[in-house]
Amino acid sequence: MNRFSFFLQSLVALLLLTTHGAYAQQKKLSWNDQFIIDKSGKPFPVQESFATLNRKVYDFKENKRPAFVYISSESCLPCKFELPLYLEACDRYKDFDFVYFTTDPDTTAVKHKFGDHIDRPNLYIISRPYDYFYDRQLFLGFPTKYYVSSDHKVTTVQLGGWMDTEKVWGEWLPVLTHLQ
Repeated sequence: MNRFSFFLQSLVALLLLTTHGAYAQQKKLSWNDQFIIDKSGKPFPVQESFATLNRKVYDFKENKRPAFVYISSESCLPCKFELPLYLEACDRYKDFDFVYFTTDPDTTAVKHKFGDHIDRPNLYIISRPYDYFYDRQLFLGFPTKYYVSSDHKVTTVQLGGWMDTEKVWGEWLPVLTHLQ
């Protein structure tokens, strides 16, 4: 074997080892990571219009403002804890649309849960069954939160919730402030 061919084989072996080492050090993506990557930077997966429980219509194709989309379940404890904070954010960020999806089929109970907040001009409450979210691959559990920019693109997805006010605001404020 001549020196050139030995050099070439050594170089190829070194490249293969280096590439394999770098590949082995890459973090494997969890289901949550993959879900977030699949949604971020793309249009919000739902591009339709909805009649809301608070007598309005919300159209994801026509919205011109950033939206904080919250997908909730009636049996989700963090969803129940975060609802008053969501309503507080709705009052604080009047230039945002707050689109709250619930799986609760009891629309009277949902309306009662929102109380006087139901008439906020930037709040849209939409009821859909659990299957609706599952079939459209919109969530990996409750709550799932989407922050959608005014150009209809998802900027951030947050999965799960907190039962601690500081943690909730610590998660929400950086994104809401960035989208303003």
